[in-house]
Amino acid sequence: MKLITIMAASSALLAFAGTAAAQDNGAYGNIGVEALDYDGASGNIVGRVGYDFAQYFGVEGEGSVGVMDDNDDFKIDYKVAGFVRAKAPIGEQFEVFSRVGYYHVDSELGDADGLAFGGGLEYFLNPSKKDSLRLDYTHLEARIGNADVYAITYGRRF
Repeated sequence: MKLITIMAASSALLAFAGTAAAQDNGAYGNIGVEALDYDGASGNIVGRVGYDFAQYFGVEGEGSVGVMDDNDDFKIDYKVAGFVRAKAPIGEQFEVFSRVGYYHVDSELGDADGLAFGGGLEYFLNPSKKDSLRLDYTHLEARIGNADVYAITYGRRF
């Protein structure tokens, strides 16, 4: 049931971002890699879509799939999450951000879901701020234990 709720929320977020993209340049996407650290590390491919509905606030949806495991043989099957995001520019080419939301993970060790929060830094590659590199950290809270996620992604604003 929780997976259905998360998928419905993610679909609504994607529809909202697509509608908003037709109106202005608030929509963006990211693709990259992440490491999820929980009783071993899982190397994942991560994708995000988001929409900045105000100068300092936005929403984003995230999905990732596990592609590598470490020697402990821990690997996620998939992770989905939705976030509210606050951001602030620092200089011409940098932005700091924080985010809080809800996630669901399916792995070889079982399912987990709960609160997710973190932040990071985005570096814009050109003055138009269309392309960027993003570093972020996210902490995942769960009843079965907490996990930390570190990611580096390439971003594109539409």
